[in-house]
Amino acid sequence: ANNGDVPDRQIAENELVGVHVQGISGEDTNYGYTNVSIKASGNGEFSNYSTIMYYPQSGKNVIISAYHPFNNSALDSYEFVVEQNQNQDNYYFSSDLLWSEKKEYTRGKEEKNLSFVHKLSKITYGLHSGAGQPDVSGATVEILNVETVTRFNRETGNITQEGITSNKKNVRVGEKYGAIIIPQTINKGDKLLKVTLKSGGILYYTVDEPAWGITFESGYVYHYDITVNLTELKVKTSIIDWTPISISGNAYME
Repeated sequence: ANNGDVPDRQIAENELVGVHVQGISGEDTNYGYTNVSIKASGNGEFSNYSTIMYYPQSGKNVIISAYHPFNNSALDSYEFVVEQNQNQDNYYFSSDLLWSEKKEYTRGKEEKNLSFVHKLSKITYGLHSGAGQPDVSGATVEILNVETVTRFNRETGNITQEGITSNKKNVRVGEKYGAIIIPQTINKGDKLLKVTLKSGGILYYTVDEPAWGITFESGYVYHYDITVNLTELKVKTSIIDWTPISISGNAYME
């Protein structure tokens, strides 16, 4: 699991964020900035504004919202895709859909702090050698047959599968940060995790409870603590800081 602030608590360096600013009402109706891109420094600061933004001449407050990663589309609602190989940092970062909801901010010289939430779900893991002492160094973990596309509205922050054609693929979980997936339900009896050992051995975790399967929710991190034995995978799970929850289960070699 990630031990630092980036990328769970700070947006990674050089990542682009899109910002929308609008007036409150009345004479400020036509005031605003649409989809201004700004670059993150990795420590909470931003630079390289594509457009310099000013408060309205009326002196009234403004409404600001923001999202990540930046999308150059003129549409407020568009299809968002998570990457399949998130062992590469840039692919992980570009899969981490963030949103800062519309809020009213007062005019002033001080900086305005934008709070972002993670809109998708995250999976992390730990691998441990068990019975027979199999070599788990260099092993890879994949999430099997999960939806990789959702529709995101950067105006409202909503994500939905409505109108989205099913696009299920395997997603590689990165050793450093984990993997981002679309919130979804995996049915009981479906294979969820595939562990491929450096030796070529393959083991699976199959959802065995609860009866309705596992539902990955927006803003939750699911951590799988995996013990690899010569005959089976044993899995102990916990959920860490985005929002806590708990699951348990076993995985077996086939």
